[in-house]
Amino acid sequence: MREGALPAWAETPFCGSVRLRIASGTALFARRHACIGSAQDTEYIRLLRRQEFGVERTDNDNCTRPVWDDDQSDPDEQVWRYMSVDRLTWLLTQRRLYFAAATQFADNFEGATAVQEYKPPEDPRFPDVDPTERAFRELRRLTKINCWHRADYESDAMWKLYAAQGKGMAICSSRRRLQDALRPFRLQPSYGAEWIWFGPVRYVDLTKVRLRTSMERRFFFKHQAFAWEREYRLAVSMRSAEFFAVEFPELGVEVSVDLNTLISRIVLGPDLAKQDRGAAEDMVKRAGFGDRLEISSLLWHPRHI
Repeated sequence: MREGALPAWAETPFCGSVRLRIASGTALFARRHACIGSAQDTEYIRLLRRQEFGVERTDNDNCTRPVWDDDQSDPDEQVWRYMSVDRLTWLLTQRRLYFAAATQFADNFEGATAVQEYKPPEDPRFPDVDPTERAFRELRRLTKINCWHRADYESDAMWKLYAAQGKGMAICSSRRRLQDALRPFRLQPSYGAEWIWFGPVRYVDLTKVRLRTSMERRFFFKHQAFAWEREYRLAVSMRSAEFFAVEFPELGVEVSVDLNTLISRIVLGPDLAKQDRGAAEDMVKRAGFGDRLEISSLLWHPRHI
C-alpha cells in the first residue's frame, strides 16, 4: 500500500461521510476488534482522520464544515446560548464548549427520520421492521451536539425554558464568530482533529415524510413541531472512533474555544436575585469581559404613559 493511501475497502464513502467499509453489524464488530493493537493500526487511525471526506487539512484548519451545501443564511446572524450561572462560570474559566451526547437530551425525537402513529393499521411508510433501526439508536450515543438559538433579540420564553427556570445568563454571538472561535478537537494529541459540523436545523413535518439522509445530517433535521426553537447546531461524530475502538467519553466532549472571538455580549437574566446578580457581574469582570456585560431589557422599568 502506497504511503498515505487508504486500503481498498476504505475507499467507499459511508453514508456520505467517513470513509469506512460498508459492512454488516457482525463484520463491523469483527473488524473493529481484530485491527486494533499494532503500531500500523494506530498510524492508520491517524491517516483516516487526515483523509476522511477527501479534504486536505492544515495546521491552521479548525476542521469545521457546513452540514448544508446550499445554506445561504447570513453568517453574521446572531445566535444565543442560555445557561445557568454555574455553566457560564465553567465556560469562562475552562474556555471550552460542552457538546452533549444526543442520548443526554430528553427529546425522544433526536435523530428521528419520521413520526409514526402508534396504532393500527400499520404505517405504510414502514412495511417491514428496519434491521438498522437499532444501529441508528446507537448513533445517538456517538453524536455530540452543542445547541444555540437563532434570534436578533433576547427571548423571554428562552429565559424561562433553558436558563434554569429563568435564573440564568446568556451569551450572544454570531454564526461567524461561533465558527471562528472553535479550536481543533482531538481525542488524543496524536490523532487528527475531528470534524465539527455546523448549520441551522431544518424543520420538516415528519408525520408526512420519512427522511433518508446521511448520519450527520439526521441530527440537523427536527420535527416541524419544534420550529419555534430556531436552533443552530454544532456536532461532532464519534463513529470512526467507535469503529476503531478508540476510547471516547460516553457522554459529552469539551471543545476549546477562543472566548474573545466567541463572545459578543453577555446578558444577565431577568430573574436573577440581586445577590446572585452581583456575584455574576463580579465573575464576568474577573474573566475580563466586563465591557461586554449587559442587563436583560426585561429588568428595565416599563413606562405606561
